[in-house]
Amino acid sequence: MERGAPSEWIADASDAGARLGTFIGRRALLGSRAIRRALERGACAVNGRRETFPSRRLSPGDRVRFTPPAEAPTPPSLGPERVLFETKRFLVMDKPPGIPAVGTDRGGPGNARSLLAQALRKRLFPVHRLDLDTSGCLAFALDEEAAAALEALFREREVKKTY
Repeated sequence: MERGAPSEWIADASDAGARLGTFIGRRALLGSRAIRRALERGACAVNGRRETFPSRRLSPGDRVRFTPPAEAPTPPSLGPERVLFETKRFLVMDKPPGIPAVGTDRGGPGNARSLLAQALRKRLFPVHRLDLDTSGCLAFALDEEAAAALEALFREREVKKTY
């Protein structure tokens, strides 16, 4: 599917009762958040009528027209300039919004851990997470022993978080 170019599909019997967001996701290869945002912006019509709800159930014969976002977001640079603090055992980076903290099942253009590890040429062990759309301080251990210790601190709520 070409980004920005509209596509049209017709739901068949196997799509009966399928949610619109799931139907589009299988064909457009987009995540649910991207689909929801596109729908909110008017990128979809079902049987000629604008549809903004990914939860809408489809019936056989429904015509779905969808225009995906014009361009995929480019992940921000995640090099040494993002490191706020570093010791021999751990580091803290400034994670920008829009990029996952660690890898996901679906893969994608990159995540904070892998991009920073590649830039620094270091092995990084995630010890906590930040949501995709959240920016902030993200800590990584530099060895397995430090990872276990830091994970325990987060699990026991010994780390003070400020929002």
